[in-house]
Amino acid sequence: MRPWRLFRRPDVRAEPLAVEARKEVSERPRSVRALLTEMKDISELTIDLAWAAIAFDSRAFAAEVETMNLRMDRLLYEIRIAVMLSARDRRSAEQLAGLLQVANAAEDLAEAADELVQLLDADLDERLELPFMMKRADEIMHTAEVHKDDGFDLQTLRDLLLESKTGVRVVALKRTKRWIFGIDADQRLKAGDLLMCRADSSGYQRLAELLDREDLLEGIGDVDTAPSESSTTSAIVADLEQNVRDPVDLFLAMKEMSELMVDLAYSALLFDNKGIATEVHYLDEEMDDNLYDLQRLAVDGVAVSCRADENIEAVSPDRALALLRLGGAVEAVAAAARSIADVTLRDIDAHPVLAASVRDAESTVLRIHLDDGTTEDVGDEIESVPFSLTGDFSSLGILRLSSNTGLWIIAIRRKGKLIFEMDRNTNLQGGDVLILQGPVEGLDRMRELFSPK
Repeated sequence: MRPWRLFRRPDVRAEPLAVEARKEVSERPRSVRALLTEMKDISELTIDLAWAAIAFDSRAFAAEVETMNLRMDRLLYEIRIAVMLSARDRRSAEQLAGLLQVANAAEDLAEAADELVQLLDADLDERLELPFMMKRADEIMHTAEVHKDDGFDLQTLRDLLLESKTGVRVVALKRTKRWIFGIDADQRLKAGDLLMCRADSSGYQRLAELLDREDLLEGIGDVDTAPSESSTTSAIVADLEQNVRDPVDLFLAMKEMSELMVDLAYSALLFDNKGIATEVHYLDEEMDDNLYDLQRLAVDGVAVSCRADENIEAVSPDRALALLRLGGAVEAVAAAARSIADVTLRDIDAHPVLAASVRDAESTVLRIHLDDGTTEDVGDEIESVPFSLTGDFSSLGILRLSSNTGLWIIAIRRKGKLIFEMDRNTNLQGGDVLILQGPVEGLDRMRELFSPK
């Protein structure tokens, strides 16, 4: 045998994925707008399913994340071909390059979700640390079974308006031992269905009150002590700036920050807003620093068993390994968000398809003007909502927008300036323009919430 044969790399064959994608393109051509919309929906759903897989140690959810990741590969293949066929000159090519960058970033989000579920292949002790950590998050995954006397039987999610009424989002449902993923508003529920939901504790409280079922709150922490509007920027950044010494709390704050960055990035695309895009860049720099702090805390926590230090919380090796891998995956989500926001910061006009694809997605971004009757020019806002609340009644902690309407505040534009730093004590004012994410149906709930009592 010749010596160099010992070092010869094995033959690498292309996966049949490209062949299937090429077949889809030839048989069923689709617009770039439709492709981007589906990629955005899938990327967000895979992240939710990945956290659910970790919280419940579920192989079924992990398998669906892997399947959706393959679907994203096919969609990315399609959109690359569609974009290359659309370029006419250099300027159009520059705009289309932005489309490809967003598509690649959406695919990166799915890859990060796939990386998260790979943790389920870890050793048993390490894997059992994951559900424990996820229970301490502000937004938690929880299951709820549909009973015949709930009023949900044989109704669709569109008719129930579950998310806008309670803030509870249905991620998947289990029917006769089979999980159904990628459900839409026309999905009809049946008695016996097991719903996999995502919400904060106050959202589950509203759901329990709506159905008069206290059993839905089993396994959920104290509702009264749960932070309100936890996805606001300052609440997350403040947690990180308080020199957090618990690595699990630091990771959970990083998780919330990464999800906020994705929301902000898509908002920047929809409104072509450089201020929001710049905020994503700032948060990404914070994320890099926090990842280093997480790694350091995890390593120091393991070492504390060898040298006592009252300022450092002891961390088991299994939890440290889980934290290190989770931190890397969360940082990948943040990097994808930065890539999406980067398109807005370029010195070229964003392609109109980008905003349209965000607007067409299942969970869209809205811009709402709080009309107190004193402002006339509201620009190109989507909707105006009458607003007359004052004092404590206008605070985010009292209003609880997320659980009452299903809409989450991403930012506030007040007198021409963008405000990202918000907490439960922040008061809304007449003339504010809110940038929110959630179902469009939440607007009707918001009008009721803001109407004079």
